[in-house]
Amino acid sequence: MKKQPFFSIFIPTKNRHQHIEEVMQSILHQNYYDFELIISNNGANSETRDIVNRYIHDKRVQYIEHPQILGMPQHWEIVTKNLNGNYIIIVTDRFLLKQNTLRFLHTTITSSDKDMNVITWPWSMYYPKKKELFESIKTYEREPSIEDITEIDSYQELKNMASGTMNKYPFILPRGLNSCVKSNFMDNLREKHRIIFRNINPDHTFGYLCLHNTKKIYHINYPLSISLGIEDSNGHKSYHGNAESYLKEIGIKEPFLNVPLKLAFVINSIHEDFLSIAKLSRNDEIIKKWNKSAYYKECLVELDAKKTAQILSKEKLNELEKEIFLTIKKEKWSIKAIITIFLIKNRIRLIIKRISQENKRSQYISCKNSLTAAKISTVDYKP
Repeated sequence: MKKQPFFSIFIPTKNRHQHIEEVMQSILHQNYYDFELIISNNGANSETRDIVNRYIHDKRVQYIEHPQILGMPQHWEIVTKNLNGNYIIIVTDRFLLKQNTLRFLHTTITSSDKDMNVITWPWSMYYPKKKELFESIKTYEREPSIEDITEIDSYQELKNMASGTMNKYPFILPRGLNSCVKSNFMDNLREKHRIIFRNINPDHTFGYLCLHNTKKIYHINYPLSISLGIEDSNGHKSYHGNAESYLKEIGIKEPFLNVPLKLAFVINSIHEDFLSIAKLSRNDEIIKKWNKSAYYKECLVELDAKKTAQILSKEKLNELEKEIFLTIKKEKWSIKAIITIFLIKNRIRLIIKRISQENKRSQYISCKNSLTAAKISTVDYKP
């Protein structure tokens, strides 16, 4: 009988083969070996298939191909149902695991007397064109330790998110790509809710479901993974442009049932996910605490980002702005007053941001490639 691996690591990928080998190498060259690695090729991209075939001789590697493109929620749901490990980690096709990540997670879990259903961590950013690593938390010169682990009250974190005072979001939210989740816990979630990676954004809906269904999660205040820039991120592209193509792909006719605005904004979809999962979980208190003023502020910040990016036409931007302000106009005077003050402060913030941009350069570290940034050596590969 085949031994159950401690970790199942799932790489979902769709028409983005550029970094898939780096991602795989960051996992296969870890100094911990008890895992299975599943690469799921959504859309059967031939370049991705050719790359994975170079590693298929490794018994830990499994390859799945979907000729017809699945929506992201459906893709994640189908594959994660059939993983064998005690703990599940999702590593997207532009994320790398830093060296020692799996060993540290295994030691943390097995040495603890607590039931660690959900563990999260932040990530660093590597910019391939500039060959620079950005560390929001200055930890590059040391290894993670037990002192980095914090116990988080799940319900308090939900209240923080609802009120607009999110703590270390998005790092604390267990979105799969920054978390390690016990498979039994995921099975229980499915038994209760049937689908755990839901529309609109499966990483967010899963994260919110985790918080609604466990009293505590554990956050490691140390970046265990690296994102390969943000230029290739679908979320980044949609934030600065338009998310309508994504919504069409996942097949939702009426995506925004719980939020005031009906715009294809990334922020709008995240708030829709938050409210829909609170509704699914029958958590009326969290719904009541949802801060509508903070929601409008975040949508206006995204609108500013779209204006700066100049991907959308001026006519489209004017149309979006008009819809936002017509909707705000219908709100009570207290919300309108908060938004007016915010608009003034936001203009000042943008000016200060431009002035202080150069001060952040000290947090960048020069690295010749992403594997160097992750401290991965390809010399000692043991298939």
